[in-house]
Amino acid sequence: MKNPDMNCPEREKVVSWIKRDPLHYRYLLDFYDTGAKVLQLDEDAIVLVKEDCSLAYGAGKGIHPDERYLIMTDSREETKRLIETGHYVEDDIVTVYMEYYPDEDIQLSDIQGVKFRDLDESDIPFVKEHYDAPAAAQPGVIERCIADGMIGAEGEEGLYGFIGMHKEGAIGFLYVLPEYRKRGIAMELEKRMIRKQLDRGLLPYCHVQTHNTASLNLQKKIGMVCYPDTFYWFAGRQFNN
Repeated sequence: MKNPDMNCPEREKVVSWIKRDPLHYRYLLDFYDTGAKVLQLDEDAIVLVKEDCSLAYGAGKGIHPDERYLIMTDSREETKRLIETGHYVEDDIVTVYMEYYPDEDIQLSDIQGVKFRDLDESDIPFVKEHYDAPAAAQPGVIERCIADGMIGAEGEEGLYGFIGMHKEGAIGFLYVLPEYRKRGIAMELEKRMIRKQLDRGLLPYCHVQTHNTASLNLQKKIGMVCYPDTFYWFAGRQFNN
């Protein structure tokens, strides 16, 4: 859900900052429009935070986030500088590429014997059983994700896989049972989530760890475009405390 006042002075300042490189920083506007607040905004840097889930995006030079947040930065130098302050966890830096979908529509396909539907509360146990990433371990994450519109692939034997949205706005939670892989199900799940984001007026994007060759190849097949620079996720020492 977007912020109700799309013409407020604060949003205009965020838009003005992003205009210096609209393609590179579009994700910041969507982050703001879906509930983030401004923590820092000056000539050189911007930091946006979602307080309800302790997430932050920082871009530019001289950012000053808060130790309470898990933050993504767009600069190796800024990441190094923040780590050197001692207020952030050096061992847990995750380096990712940001992949985004550049077009206004996407062609969906049918897969024989598979139907796609929005998940509901009855599907929570299946998702919790098969998705064991750290992000899903926090209380209420799967429930929130399903409420926001997870998509499942289903056949006669039950659910084959699913996809959802991370709280920051990136497509994720993609999983397909091993016995149903290599049938195009993962690709079709992501394409349908891309369509959902397009229908919401949001930029479809995802974060892929730089060593995840299989996922990077999948993004290329779908038509996602990879930013040339890497991004960095890391946590403040008070995150989740």
